[in-house]
Amino acid sequence: MSALADRIPTFEPLLRRIRWSRSFRILVRILLWMALLVFAARTIATVLMERRMSSIVGSLSAKYGSMMPASLAPPLLPAAENRAPLFRAAGEALALDDKDQELIGFVAHQQVEVTSVAESLRPLLDRNRIVFELLTEASGRKGANWEIDYKSGMDARLPDLLKVILLERMILCRSLLTLHEGHPKDAIAELEPGVALASSLSREPVHIVQLIRVAVDHMNHRAMHDILLQDRGLDRVDLSRLRDMLPPPAKRSGMRDAFLGEMKMGYKSSLDILDGRLPSDVKESFEIGNFDFQIGPIARWTGRPWLLWESGTFLDQYAGLVEDLEHPRFARTRYFTKDDVTPSGGKGIFFDLALPNLMESVRRSDLDEARVEIARAAFALELYARDHDGYPGSLQDLVPAYLGQVPVDPFTGSPIEYRREGNGFVVRSVADDPKFEVGLPGQDKLAAWRITR
Repeated sequence: MSALADRIPTFEPLLRRIRWSRSFRILVRILLWMALLVFAARTIATVLMERRMSSIVGSLSAKYGSMMPASLAPPLLPAAENRAPLFRAAGEALALDDKDQELIGFVAHQQVEVTSVAESLRPLLDRNRIVFELLTEASGRKGANWEIDYKSGMDARLPDLLKVILLERMILCRSLLTLHEGHPKDAIAELEPGVALASSLSREPVHIVQLIRVAVDHMNHRAMHDILLQDRGLDRVDLSRLRDMLPPPAKRSGMRDAFLGEMKMGYKSSLDILDGRLPSDVKESFEIGNFDFQIGPIARWTGRPWLLWESGTFLDQYAGLVEDLEHPRFARTRYFTKDDVTPSGGKGIFFDLALPNLMESVRRSDLDEARVEIARAAFALELYARDHDGYPGSLQDLVPAYLGQVPVDPFTGSPIEYRREGNGFVVRSVADDPKFEVGLPGQDKLAAWRITR
C-alpha cells in the first residue's frame, strides 16, 4: 500500500522550486489535481464514445453500405444518354429579366390566369426558343446524372436550383398557354420536358434537390389537371400518354434516399470536425487581444467526447428517419406519422435543430405522393368513361382493367376518396380537408382534382 502511495504524484518537487506561500501552493496543488482528473475523465469518456460511435457506424454500414458520401453517386451515363447537361445548358440560356421572372412566378402560383397575361407571355417565350429546343432534346434522352461531387460531403456543389425552378415555370407557362389557345395535344407534348426534369432530379439523394423535385412535380400535376379539365379533343391515346407521365407509385423513395444522403454527409462532416477540419463556412480561428486561437485543435481536444456523442446520436436518429420513410405515412411509427405530431426534443442538439425543416419536407413529399395517386385515379376514370359512356360507381370498378389496384391515400391507408359530382367527379386525399392539419397552407396543401363536365 505504501509503495502505491509513493507513486501518486504530489507535485512537491515542482512546488518546492517556486517560492510561494503555503496556502498558494495548496491551491496550485488542488488545481493540478483537478486538471489531472479532468484529463482522465475526458480520456475515459472519449474511449466510451468512440466505441459507441463505432458500433453505430458498423450497424449502419451493414444495412446501407459505405457511410462515406462518395457512395451516393449514381452510375455514370454515356454523354448521349444524359439529360442533365442539356438541362444545365437550358438554364444558362435563359433570357429572363426580373419582370419576366415575376410574371412566370405569378402564373406558376396561380396568382394570375395565363389567358390574362398571354400578350406578355408570347414574346417572353419566343425570346427563349433556344431554351425549349434544349429542353425538348433533353426529354428525348434516357437517363440523368447531374454529376454532383458527393465525396465532398456538405461542400458538394449542387446544380443551380433557381434555374431549375425557372425552367419548370417556363415549361408550365408554355403548356398552359398552348392549352388555352385550343391545342391540348400540343400542350401534352410541351409538358414532357417538365416530367423529364422531375425524373432527372429524383435520382439525386440530396434533401434540397428533392424539395425542388417536389415543387416541379406540383407544377406538372397542375398542368395535367388543367389539360384533363379542358377535355377538348382528348382521346384514349392522349389520356394514356398523360397517365404514363406520372412517376412510379413509390414516390417517397426519393425523399428517403435524400435523408440517407444527409446522414452520410453528416457523418463525413463529423469526421472532419473531429479531425480539426471545419466546414468551409465556419471561421477557423478567433482573436483575443494579441492571441490567435485555432478553433480546430481546441474543438478536437476539449469537445471530442461531446462531439462523438452528438455525432452518434445524429446518425442513430437519422437512421430512424430513413426507416420511417420506407413506409407510407399511415404506417410510420416514429416521426412522420399520420397524426403529424412533432417529436419531443432530447435527441441531440444537431438533430433537434434539423428536425422541424425535415418534418416540412416530408409533408410536402407525402402530399406529392397523394397527388400522384389522385392523378392516377383521375386518368383511369376518364379512360373508363370513354369506354362506358359514364363514370363508375366506385374506384373498385376500375380494377384490373384500368388500375392495378385502388389508389391508397398515404395519409390514412384507406382508398383515395372518390365521388361523382354532376356530370363530373371529385378525387381527393383527406389532406385536402381544411380540418386536416399537415402544416402547409393554400396551394402547397392542395390535394384534390375536381373535374366538371
